[in-house]
Amino acid sequence: MARWILLLSLVLSGCVIEPLELSDKECPCAEGYVCDASTNRCMTTATQDCKATVEGFRPVWSTANVIRWEWTPVGDPASFVRYELEIAETREQLGTDEARVIGAEENPELGAYRLPRTGSSQDVVTGTHSYDHDPNTSYVARLLVTDTSSCVFRSELGTKSTLLRPIDPFVLYSGPRPEPGSVVPTSVNVVEDGAGGVASQYRPGTDPACIEDGRGVCSENIEWRRLGVDVSALTEGQFTTTGSLEVVMTNATDAPSFYARVWLRVDDVLYRYEPITIPPTRRRLQVPLRELRDDAGVPLSHEQLQTAPVDGVNLGGQWSRCAPDEPGDPTDCVEGRVLFH
Repeated sequence: MARWILLLSLVLSGCVIEPLELSDKECPCAEGYVCDASTNRCMTTATQDCKATVEGFRPVWSTANVIRWEWTPVGDPASFVRYELEIAETREQLGTDEARVIGAEENPELGAYRLPRTGSSQDVVTGTHSYDHDPNTSYVARLLVTDTSSCVFRSELGTKSTLLRPIDPFVLYSGPRPEPGSVVPTSVNVVEDGAGGVASQYRPGTDPACIEDGRGVCSENIEWRRLGVDVSALTEGQFTTTGSLEVVMTNATDAPSFYARVWLRVDDVLYRYEPITIPPTRRRLQVPLRELRDDAGVPLSHEQLQTAPVDGVNLGGQWSRCAPDEPGDPTDCVEGRVLFH
């Protein structure tokens, strides 16, 4: 069944110690680092040889299972080949089989300098999300950048801890259809999810608006409206530190959605988070409440949730009409699906 929830947790005991950061220290350097003579600083690799590099690689936020990483691209865009995010629980595991390397197959945006199929040439890739982490765990990561001469740049290290998994979340919506609310578009229906439960299903190839559009990839916002969920019991501390929005969904099509977005509707104002790239797979999306912003860039506040209910939740993106094994003209495809569990 579709399930949108607000995740909230209180840290009652225990702590997580961040790994020691050794990059960007003055030379001489520890083992595994090199000295950049121009700045007299320790780096994970010399930077002068690669034509595509980054600056300011860093973690921005985390939830119980997701970490957001960002950077600033440097160098010649024409020389860029790919990004890879290397992540582990300790610095010593980086560069070994114990490290997890996330590439474009798992996070499609890592294979592009600019996001494709977004209707804009300005959407430069400056960040990614790492998913499926253990709660309450420290991670260390670096970004690998490969250029056309096969030079691999390794960024400085970033460290971040995930949060505790919430115990008593607010359920914004769970079930075949919201009561007394509604879902848009009306072509969303309820199906078995293959795991003994049900899911809300959107099929772009049967959506009248998508068919009229006449393209193989359709832009659509899928929103649950008129929910009227009172979340005033949310404390300011929970909102600031651990409050997040979660949805579990499956992109059962043959293509990624390169510019997806989630939003909450509060007092008839939409508070968005974007972009999120969603590959053709099942994914648990989590976004801190404080990262949701309105059209003017003003973030959602704790005070707003004290005075108005949550009236809507949304996931929008560019959805392919084709399933992975569906042949033929993309505009004739009808089997591509987006499922909300």
